[in-house]
Amino acid sequence: EERANQELKELAQGLAKRTWDLLGRIGQGGFGAVYKGRWRRQKPGQSNIIAIKIIDLEAEEEEDIAIVNREIDALTQSQFCEQLTKYYGSGITGSELWIAMEFVDGGSVAGIIKKKAMSEHQIAVVCKDVILGLRYLLQDGGKIHRDIKGANILISTDGKVKLADFGASRTLSKTQAHKAATFIGSPYWMAPEIVQNKQYDGKIDVWSLGCTCIEMATQHPPNYNLPADKAIVKIMTSPSPKLPEGFSKEFNEFVNKCLIKDTTLRPDLDALLKLPFIVNAPSNEVLAKARSEVS
Repeated sequence: EERANQELKELAQGLAKRTWDLLGRIGQGGFGAVYKGRWRRQKPGQSNIIAIKIIDLEAEEEEDIAIVNREIDALTQSQFCEQLTKYYGSGITGSELWIAMEFVDGGSVAGIIKKKAMSEHQIAVVCKDVILGLRYLLQDGGKIHRDIKGANILISTDGKVKLADFGASRTLSKTQAHKAATFIGSPYWMAPEIVQNKQYDGKIDVWSLGCTCIEMATQHPPNYNLPADKAIVKIMTSPSPKLPEGFSKEFNEFVNKCLIKDTTLRPDLDALLKLPFIVNAPSNEVLAKARSEVS
């Protein structure tokens, strides 16, 4: 644990706790609370309002601190991609790690669909931007997200899509896929190869995106009515989930391809961008409308 803490200190950018003011808690994750904050001294090109994740290092195991390490590592990679939340810096104060990130004012997809399912056009825009964000992570740094779901997709009030929560992200070697030592991600969105402890690559994010499409269209992920352990068994033993009736041919094609169990047949991110559902996606203005409808 001491070694992991030292790695975090080396990653930290030396920003002190006094650099920020807390304005109120906006969420609680698996590794600490997230607050809305404000820079005391605004930096050029930055919004005055930020999101701050506070993690009590003394309360975390070494494996958990390694997860936090991965999140900071992935965040530092996000500076040049519009579809990833920006990282502004971090600092250690006592036993607390403070991580300053971009504040996305519209909330998450999960928050939007609590009141109303999203339209196909809105879903297409979300999917296109998520794919672009995932492709940047994979191609620029060899990283996969491993926890794609509505709660980790943020939408600003002007319709911009941002991927968040990189705590489960992992770097893939250039020559080998990984084997999962433990379950990573959220059970209802989890790919079969993860559940079965098989080799996996970036296509696990494709599967999770397919599940997220069903979540956006129906307000729930596949198998949401089952306990997590039974949902995991169903992922292994049952056919791939599908959209209910009433959706377009293009949307069904996209979801069905994302949810192909055979990873050799499941498309990669570049192939998804060429599917009609994504090619014909409208502008992000339709997401601004989605935000206004539930605000």
